[in-house]
Amino acid sequence: MSKTTLRKRVVRLSILLQEVMSDIIKKIKELDMYFITIIKVDLAENLLKCKVYYSILDLEENKQKVINILKSNIKKIKLQLASRLNLKHTPDVFFVYDYSNEQVTRVYNILEKIKNEHK
Repeated sequence: MSKTTLRKRVVRLSILLQEVMSDIIKKIKELDMYFITIIKVDLAENLLKCKVYYSILDLEENKQKVINILKSNIKKIKLQLASRLNLKHTPDVFFVYDYSNEQVTRVYNILEKIKNEHK
Protein backbone atom coordinates (compact mmCIF):
# COMPACT_ATOMS: atom_id res chain seq x y z
CA MET A 1 0.00 0.00 0.00
CA SER A 2 1.46 3.38 -0.96
CA LYS A 3 2.01 6.14 1.61
CA THR A 4 -0.67 8.32 0.02
CA THR A 5 -3.22 5.51 0.12
CA LEU A 6 -2.27 4.70 3.71
CA ARG A 7 -2.67 8.36 4.77
CA LYS A 8 -6.07 8.55 3.09
CA ARG A 9 -7.16 5.40 4.89
CA VAL A 10 -5.95 6.77 8.24
CA VAL A 11 -7.86 10.02 7.64
CA ARG A 12 -11.04 8.16 6.65
CA LEU A 13 -10.78 5.88 9.70
CA SER A 14 -10.11 8.85 11.98
CA ILE A 15 -13.30 10.52 10.80
CA LEU A 16 -15.24 7.29 11.25
CA LEU A 17 -13.75 6.80 14.71
CA GLN A 18 -14.78 10.33 15.68
CA GLU A 19 -18.38 9.67 14.66
CA VAL A 20 -18.54 6.26 16.33
CA MET A 21 -16.80 7.51 19.48
CA SER A 22 -19.28 10.40 19.77
CA ASP A 23 -22.15 7.96 19.56
CA ILE A 24 -20.61 5.58 22.12
CA ILE A 25 -19.94 8.36 24.62
CA LYS A 26 -23.50 9.68 24.29
CA LYS A 27 -24.74 6.26 25.40
CA ILE A 28 -22.65 6.07 28.60
CA LYS A 29 -25.20 6.65 31.36
CA GLU A 30 -22.75 8.28 33.80
CA LEU A 31 -21.98 10.96 31.21
CA ASP A 32 -25.62 11.94 30.56
CA MET A 33 -25.35 15.15 32.60
CA TYR A 34 -22.24 16.45 30.82
CA PHE A 35 -21.99 18.08 27.41
CA ILE A 36 -18.98 16.33 25.85
CA THR A 37 -17.77 16.97 22.33
CA ILE A 38 -15.30 14.82 20.45
CA ILE A 39 -13.10 17.39 18.73
CA LYS A 40 -10.94 15.03 16.68
CA VAL A 41 -9.34 11.62 16.61
CA ASP A 42 -5.69 11.09 15.73
CA LEU A 43 -5.09 7.56 14.54
CA ALA A 44 -1.57 6.16 14.31
CA GLU A 45 -0.47 5.00 10.86
CA ASN A 46 -0.25 1.41 12.12
CA LEU A 47 -3.92 1.76 13.25
CA LEU A 48 -3.10 0.43 16.72
CA LYS A 49 -3.45 3.61 18.80
CA CYS A 50 -5.77 6.57 18.68
CA LYS A 51 -5.93 9.76 20.66
CA VAL A 52 -9.43 11.05 21.18
CA TYR A 53 -9.50 14.81 21.78
CA TYR A 54 -12.59 15.97 23.63
CA SER A 55 -13.92 19.07 25.34
CA ILE A 56 -16.49 19.60 28.06
CA LEU A 57 -18.82 22.53 28.17
CA ASP A 58 -19.19 22.50 31.90
CA LEU A 59 -17.73 23.64 35.16
CA GLU A 60 -14.09 23.09 36.04
CA GLU A 61 -14.81 20.68 38.91
CA ASN A 62 -16.68 18.32 36.56
CA LYS A 63 -13.69 17.79 34.26
CA GLN A 64 -11.99 15.38 36.64
CA LYS A 65 -15.25 13.45 37.10
CA VAL A 66 -15.57 13.06 33.32
CA ILE A 67 -11.94 11.94 33.00
CA ASN A 68 -12.50 9.30 35.69
CA ILE A 69 -15.70 8.07 34.03
CA LEU A 70 -13.99 7.81 30.64
CA LYS A 71 -11.06 5.90 32.15
CA SER A 72 -13.33 3.51 34.02
CA ASN A 73 -15.29 2.78 30.83
CA ILE A 74 -12.33 2.37 28.48
CA LYS A 75 -12.77 -1.40 28.10
CA LYS A 76 -16.48 -1.03 27.30
CA ILE A 77 -15.69 1.71 24.79
CA LYS A 78 -13.06 -0.45 23.07
CA LEU A 79 -15.46 -3.41 22.92
CA GLN A 80 -18.13 -1.24 21.32
CA LEU A 81 -15.58 0.11 18.84
CA ALA A 82 -14.61 -3.45 17.94
CA SER A 83 -18.24 -4.42 17.36
CA ARG A 84 -18.90 -1.41 15.11
CA LEU A 85 -15.69 -1.29 13.11
CA ASN A 86 -14.50 -3.95 10.72
CA LEU A 87 -10.80 -3.82 11.59
CA LYS A 88 -8.29 -6.57 12.16
CA HIS A 89 -7.21 -4.90 15.41
CA THR A 90 -9.18 -2.39 17.45
CA PRO A 91 -6.93 0.57 18.31
CA ASP A 92 -6.03 1.37 21.89
CA VAL A 93 -7.90 4.50 22.93
CA PHE A 94 -6.35 7.40 24.82
CA PHE A 95 -8.49 10.37 25.86
CA VAL A 96 -6.89 13.81 25.72
CA TYR A 97 -8.66 16.90 27.00
CA ASP A 98 -8.67 19.69 24.41
CA TYR A 99 -8.03 23.10 25.97
CA SER A 100 -8.53 25.10 22.76
CA ASN A 101 -12.03 26.34 23.70
CA GLU A 102 -10.73 27.64 27.01
CA GLN A 103 -7.79 29.30 25.31
CA VAL A 104 -10.04 31.01 22.78
CA THR A 105 -12.28 32.27 25.58
CA ARG A 106 -9.29 33.54 27.54
CA VAL A 107 -7.88 35.41 24.52
CA TYR A 108 -11.30 36.87 23.74
CA ASN A 109 -11.67 38.11 27.33
CA ILE A 110 -8.20 39.69 27.24
CA LEU A 111 -8.99 41.45 23.97
CA GLU A 112 -12.30 42.70 25.34
CA LYS A 113 -10.55 44.01 28.44
CA ILE A 114 -7.97 45.86 26.31
CA LYS A 115 -10.73 47.25 24.09
CA ASN A 116 -12.67 48.53 27.10
CA GLU A 117 -9.56 50.12 28.64
CA HIS A 118 -8.91 52.15 25.50
CA LYS A 119 -12.39 53.68 25.36
